[in-house]
Amino acid sequence: MLDVSLSHRGRTLRLLATHLDHRPDPAERMASIEFINRLMTGPALAPTILAGDLNAEFTSAILDRTREVWKLANVQRMPTIPVKHPERQIDFIATLNAQNWQTREIRVLEEAIASDHRPIFAVLEYIGQ
Repeated sequence: MLDVSLSHRGRTLRLLATHLDHRPDPAERMASIEFINRLMTGPALAPTILAGDLNAEFTSAILDRTREVWKLANVQRMPTIPVKHPERQIDFIATLNAQNWQTREIRVLEEAIASDHRPIFAVLEYIGQ
């Protein structure tokens, strides 16, 4: 997982990017998301966004565990794979401390060359303090 903190005018935004294991057995993905969730406990964390290929579908146990800590930017499934005719969503954007964020826009981009997945794009607004 890539963990980057950006600061501007005394405010910090934390961005996490990940690509969870793709193998059929979900054990490694579950261990990874549990590790990420544990990192997000503690006092006064900066506003944080998690984005990446979770290699887990919208209704999976992995996403259920993710939702215990994170708020997904989309409330309904938005297919991102396979790139030519997307049928499943395995790529997600999520925020920490759900009450502090609003999704202003989210969509899957019509780009099918750069990757075997369609990119997911979100405009998020931090409304916390």
